[in-house]
Amino acid sequence: MLGLLRSTTYKGPVRDRQSKLRQFMCRIDALYLENPRSGRWIMLPYLAREGISITPDGIRSLMPRMCLRANHQNPRTTDPGDPYLRFPYLVDLRQVTSEDQVWATEITYIPLQ
Repeated sequence: MLGLLRSTTYKGPVRDRQSKLRQFMCRIDALYLENPRSGRWIMLPYLAREGISITPDGIRSLMPRMCLRANHQNPRTTDPGDPYLRFPYLVDLRQVTSEDQVWATEITYIPLQ
């Protein structure tokens, strides 16, 4: 109708993106100060209740930019216990009476091809 080709018209720049990012970052910072243990999955419902629509990946990308990290204890799926109980020292040093009677080695690193 106007005689313009679709390939010559472009959508203008989005100007309010920076202001939205600032708004998201301010609100994420406030929530983080209230509860430093909260990560992206805990913040997501709080932000949704306030009408801020952001994805978990959006929160995940903004938190490192703000130098924020969820401060919670990681799950301990294995508890190894005391290493001296798992690997007891079998040599009784009181019975060693001369040199070269007891030898020991460590094999934590063996180079392989």
